[in-house]
Amino acid sequence: MFDQVIHQAWVGHAEGALLAPRAARLDQLQASLGPVELVGSGEIDLLGPVYDLGLGLRLDLDALGALVPNAPVLEGQADLRLQVEGSGADPRARGTIEVVRGRIGKYVLGDRILAQLRADRSQVDVESLTVEIGTGRVRAEARLLIDDSLTLEATARPANLSFARFMAALGEPSVWADFVATGRTQVRGTLRPLRLEGPFDFAVAGVDVW
Repeated sequence: MFDQVIHQAWVGHAEGALLAPRAARLDQLQASLGPVELVGSGEIDLLGPVYDLGLGLRLDLDALGALVPNAPVLEGQADLRLQVEGSGADPRARGTIEVVRGRIGKYVLGDRILAQLRADRSQVDVESLTVEIGTGRVRAEARLLIDDSLTLEATARPANLSFARFMAALGEPSVWADFVATGRTQVRGTLRPLRLEGPFDFAVAGVDVW
């Protein structure tokens, strides 16, 4: 499937007695496969075992889509910075994701998405999420519990968000009106089954009908 050459380089060492090392340390890892670039470093305490690893992943989504047969149209640049620590029984992760001018099929992911996340075995916290669409933006926070129902609680605050641009991002460009919305909404419920509800409070301006 891949005809690109993997380029990689890594530097590391073991700590402790040669025949019974206490820890393994990866000082630097660099690898690339066409549009995918990976960097990393970290340490694994073999007596725990516990680990503390830092990973960075950069993706050229345009080129990545061309590598995967039957993949939807992909566009944009994605950058992931992740810190993983803990043990096999208690893994924890935190990091940031940035996507610039992303698109998956007919869905536009916004001009820029920036998210800060934290996760463990019980839940995923989106500590902050900013989606920029034209001159507007949406700021949000969310918590997803890793339970049977995938319980979700989220708050979103759009500001100066164009209704027409938002609908176009959802793959529906043929709307008959536009306005700018600012406000707040909060939803609670489950993703399995999909059942979300909550209040919303929006102020609209600049209504234009055509």
